Amino acid sequence: MNLLLPDKDRRVIPRWREFRTTLETGELDGRPGDLKVFEGREYFEEKLEQWRHDRRIETAADLVTAALVLGRHRDAEEAARFLLLPDGQATEAVKMVAEMVLAPDQDLK
Repeated sequence: MNLLLPDKDRRVIPRWREFRTTLETGELDGRPGDLKVFEGREYFEEKLEQWRHDRRIETAADLVTAALVLGRHRDAEEAARFLLLPDGQATEAVKMVAEMVLAPDQDLK
């Protein structure tokens, strides 16, 4: 017997979205009819531009996670390779996401 009841009105805020963006969409206001549609394309382009000007682990990780969620793997290959450099300091979780962007059809363990 399954004790979990489906919640048909459940709204999920993606983890890769910045809090500022979530505030701007109005999702935290509690007014379901007044929500703005979040445009992932603009968010991704912003992350891509940040990576082009600021080549750090943080900006690469932001870009790679957005690419994974939005299916824009090819656009984030350079950042993914950067995160996988042997002398890099990316966390294991970030490296796993980078590997998924570089080989989206592979089963990673």
